[in-house]
Amino acid sequence: AKVDYSNFLGTLLSSFFSLFSGASVGPEAALGFLTVDVTAWLGDKLKIARQFMPEFLLAGLASTYNGVVGSPLFGTLFATEASGAVSNLLLVGWTLVGGTVGYLVLTLLHIPPFAGYFDVGALNELTPVYILYAVIFGIGGAILALWTGVSLRIAGRVMGVFKDNIFARVLVSGAIIAIIGYFIPDLLFSGEAAVHRIMSSAASYGIPMLLLLALLKPLLLGFSLKGGYLGGAVFPSLYTATMVGLAINLLFPSVPLILILATLQAGMITLVIRAPLTAILLVAAITVANPYLLELITVATATAMIVGAGLQRFRGKGTEGLSEQTNQRCTTTGRAGPATWQELASAAKKANAPARPPRRLRGGCGKPSHRPFPLRRPKLSAASRSGTAI
Repeated sequence: AKVDYSNFLGTLLSSFFSLFSGASVGPEAALGFLTVDVTAWLGDKLKIARQFMPEFLLAGLASTYNGVVGSPLFGTLFATEASGAVSNLLLVGWTLVGGTVGYLVLTLLHIPPFAGYFDVGALNELTPVYILYAVIFGIGGAILALWTGVSLRIAGRVMGVFKDNIFARVLVSGAIIAIIGYFIPDLLFSGEAAVHRIMSSAASYGIPMLLLLALLKPLLLGFSLKGGYLGGAVFPSLYTATMVGLAINLLFPSVPLILILATLQAGMITLVIRAPLTAILLVAAITVANPYLLELITVATATAMIVGAGLQRFRGKGTEGLSEQTNQRCTTTGRAGPATWQELASAAKKANAPARPPRRLRGGCGKPSHRPFPLRRPKLSAASRSGTAI
């Protein structure tokens, strides 16, 4: 699978501008794009055989994400789920090696991982009532994922007015982010910095304000992505679920906060990335889950999957798999949205690399494949496709 890494500088600059602009996006998508470019360049220099290139690229991604998340298995599990290649031992081997190296390097360098980010206590028992809570909050997480998909559609329709005028889209979305951020600074950026500040004084914010933050965060995510900013949806999604969880905890203080947060996050992330086992591993890592909490996370994940399947049957299309926000999005670098991980995994699933690599892996923006909640994407101008517009 040939990856065009000639736009690396444009992707790098776009990543910095997006992440430091205050746009409501997470860093995971930018890390993914940059890692793929660097790994592809390294693969060319090492003369990696074409049939092994998808696995080699996935090994690079696993190395990055394992170190960031703080789990030596995250990248391998995500690659396996994304490709559906559970029996592909070659894929598992490549990603295990790459992921282990990345995890060990970042750990030995004492770079703080994302693991333990929501460690707000342990769950010391497992009761039928807690299992019922996990089911309820799993449904709540699915509803939050549904709202995120609707927000992306709303933003897509608004930004679609500007069609291929990338500069107008960036300016308008930037103005929207700036105005809302001026009045509510806690909504700026991906939310990983603000969330702890809010958690430490949730009572002073109050239930209405917390719910407002949860309502607006996905909208800002949508305008950020549809406006052309490069980033991911995982961090903003965790922020959204946390705000709702804090509001519920203020309303029902007898329910353990860690139970609420973990199950809401699991339900939402399951449908956002369309990888339930990966969602379980991610939430378990960031909440430092013990066996009791891990079981409730699993219950919430299963519940969200059932809700998603029900919506799929009802709508005839299904719930939105945001897959790090939107699979068919073109950014100001001319790169396709972060379907790169899934496409690489799908390519690696086959015994031999395809004769023609996926169009989005060649740096272009192909026609969107069938996805529920179709996210309409305005075509980009020639300048933006070349990576010169940031």
